Amino acid sequence: MKDLFALSKEQERMWLEWKMSLDSNSYQICLCLRLKGIFDISRLKQAILILINHYPAMRTKFIDQCGSVLQLIMPEEHDVHKYFRFIDLSYEFRSYDENTKDILIEQRLKDLLINVSPLDYPLIRFSCVKYSDCKHIFLACTHHILYDVFSDDLLIRGLSEAYNNGVISTPSDQLKYLQDYLSLDAPVSDEEVQNQAREYWKRYLQGAELHMKLGDQNVDAFGDQECQKMFVLSEDIAKKVREFIYNHRITLFIFFITVLGVLLRKYTQEKNVVFKYSVNVRPKGYKGLYGFFVNNVPMRLSFDRETNFSNLIASVRSQRKDQQRYQSYSLMDIVQDLRKDGQHIDQNSFNVEVAQREFGCDNLNLEGITGECIDLGEQFAKSDLQFLFGTSNGGIDCAFTFKCRLFSDDFMNNIKNNFLTAIEKLIENPNTSIEQIEITNQNEIERISSYGRSKNEIIFPNNIGILINQAFNLYKSSPAIVTDSENISYESLDVLATKVAAFLQSRNIPEKSLIAVMLPKGVDLVAIVLGILKANCSYVPISIDSPEDRLQHILNESGARLLFALHPLCSDISVDVISDLQKDVFLRNDLIFSEPNYDNDLAFVIYTSGSTGKPKGVLCYHKS
Repeated sequence: MKDLFALSKEQERMWLEWKMSLDSNSYQICLCLRLKGIFDISRLKQAILILINHYPAMRTKFIDQCGSVLQLIMPEEHDVHKYFRFIDLSYEFRSYDENTKDILIEQRLKDLLINVSPLDYPLIRFSCVKYSDCKHIFLACTHHILYDVFSDDLLIRGLSEAYNNGVISTPSDQLKYLQDYLSLDAPVSDEEVQNQAREYWKRYLQGAELHMKLGDQNVDAFGDQECQKMFVLSEDIAKKVREFIYNHRITLFIFFITVLGVLLRKYTQEKNVVFKYSVNVRPKGYKGLYGFFVNNVPMRLSFDRETNFSNLIASVRSQRKDQQRYQSYSLMDIVQDLRKDGQHIDQNSFNVEVAQREFGCDNLNLEGITGECIDLGEQFAKSDLQFLFGTSNGGIDCAFTFKCRLFSDDFMNNIKNNFLTAIEKLIENPNTSIEQIEITNQNEIERISSYGRSKNEIIFPNNIGILINQAFNLYKSSPAIVTDSENISYESLDVLATKVAAFLQSRNIPEKSLIAVMLPKGVDLVAIVLGILKANCSYVPISIDSPEDRLQHILNESGARLLFALHPLCSDISVDVISDLQKDVFLRNDLIFSEPNYDNDLAFVIYTSGSTGKPKGVLCYHKS
């Protein structure tokens, strides 16, 4: 089928991340605009049809076939109502003044958002909400697998052109554009290029601390709710920054990356500071390609007594040049390669991030309409700490986003203020040793190990097996699983899981062994997985629709000691298969369970779709 494609490397990474956290809203993206003026809704509908027919990525449908994921570009649309809804709240709001209407609509925004999953179609939904005669809210909600920050501009500019002129100026044959890009993506999978990238990143990160210890992060906090500190550089500081980057022939991106590196050095006292940053991997000539084409790339800054701001900038500029050849190599693959080499990497590695973001709506230009972007806030943070920057209306906008439960408000105010201090002092003293420039005081550094913890932080054990036992003891008679055909309490589920753990022990399977699971959704699957974790082993989930070659590959590569499956498999499977779960496990009364010494090691291994090659195992740890 000519409109059926494999996923790009970036999409494959995003698909896997989504599969590992199906219930998370972390990857929901919503663009929100407040529009003022006489808005022509029929014209808007026509503009949306032009938009989705111009950009084939907006008509993408993801298909999961036996663990292999493909994307199908659906035919051009003629019915806008699949994609668009109009909501009129103006009558409900009629008795309020204009300021009150603005407040009320912002309070209602979260109820108007549409959550979409990669398995939904369509994957982008537009809403227009009228709440006054000349005021509307425009929403575009989609999933990150279909949208990156560089698509913001394409959507806003495209909507404006389609509304005003009935046509979009970016290359018209976007389907060929997408086909060409995905064919260009193939060389990234070339073995020689892969090996070069693998060796480059291993050398680059060798011996570096990959987790920046800011605040007290020795224990995990519950929840990833995002908080934000936004600020605009003053005219005086912005002028100094622009003059500095002009005189040193660098970009704003290189400037901010270097300043952040210095600040992290001051806080952590690490000689090597490592964080990640987002890059647009669209090749030259493909900047008008709508979709998800970004990757996260590591940046490492090394410090000694002689290091100054000028030579740090030179180092960052040189590194960026070297990295461009390898910037499409997935960060997920980098982590896997480092783990295979024995480097310790936990879920907090690369926990600080830098990204460029447009805070304003400079490219919004609807005829007879003025507009502004609304920050919806309260998203789910994917990094412990993220620095964002961008330009709008001639100014330089910045923000720190962070996990609310990891950092106190005071702590983040200090980071923001010290960041501004660092900008000024580094511009004034570019050739002075970083060690001699005072940005944070000693008292602050001494307190940093405990200063970042929120007072209401909830601490959980760092092993799922312990957490399972706590839940079983706490909830006992409460329902654990309820479906149309099954209803089981925590207490009964504990009995089944304990039998699974005891069964594994009876077969002398060592702790930390990998156990494969190929079962349909239901109580049996949950009990088997919980029992594996209770025995301090790790599980390897395998789709029941997996073809034989995929199953065999996963079993061989993972080294699984056992396979739980619903029925005997006809092929020559390389491990023992347990298919009669009732007889072999659940109905046995002779099994004795001995509680193991739980650790925070491997919890499970999940395999990629393999749509661009052989499936790869991703290691997921208990602390994650």
